Amino acid sequence: RRGIASVVRGASLTWIIVALIIIAPVPLFQAWRLVWMLAVQDVRLTSWSAIKLTYVGNFFNFALPGTTGGDLVKAYYLTQHTHRKAEAVTTVFLDRVVGTVGVVLIASVMLLTRWNTAQFGHLALIPLLVGVFIAVGGLFVLHPGLRRALHLRDLAERLPFNLGGLAVRIGRATVALGRHRLHVAGALLLTLILQFLVYFSIIALSWALHMTGDVLNYLIFIPITFMLAAVPIHSR
Repeated sequence: RRGIASVVRGASLTWIIVALIIIAPVPLFQAWRLVWMLAVQDVRLTSWSAIKLTYVGNFFNFALPGTTGGDLVKAYYLTQHTHRKAEAVTTVFLDRVVGTVGVVLIASVMLLTRWNTAQFGHLALIPLLVGVFIAVGGLFVLHPGLRRALHLRDLAERLPFNLGGLAVRIGRATVALGRHRLHVAGALLLTLILQFLVYFSIIALSWALHMTGDVLNYLIFIPITFMLAAVPIHSR
């Protein structure tokens, strides 16, 4: 068996360069998505500031356990740019949700292409569970009657330690996203584009290491791996 050093020495520099070129615009798409999502909350952030925050967040996503640590860092620095801190932090969370929706869509569509393959049958449960969780949350965002029936605002206002007002603001920020569906659709489109760029960059890197395999298999395993990696604590 070859060791890491020999694998690296035998890697194709051409495919490594191709992978870097493919992934280069991804932070730009992430920054634009953040700007669009913040605009819904009347939080104005310049494209340059969004790009810097995106790079910082991406760095900590890799440096900290899981892939969510960068969101916390990004949210903290974002609060330094606006007085609407609750709305800004909520937007970072919702930005992650939109990204997760894109991952679920891609994984689900790819799994459907291999639905009769026993190899992938057990994997279908992962995007299904995540999709159900997101769909239930989406009902609360898009259906005001359901929110009123459950008296969510009254429950939030009864929270102790002055958390009621904060919970109401977070709820308003979440509901505001449901009223700006064009912004959400644009953010989701950007998500699909950037995720495909990431996936094909990974595929190009695998080819650089002379790995073989069906491209569709990569498009199944990679998004599901991303969903699992989003959980910062893993069981052994």
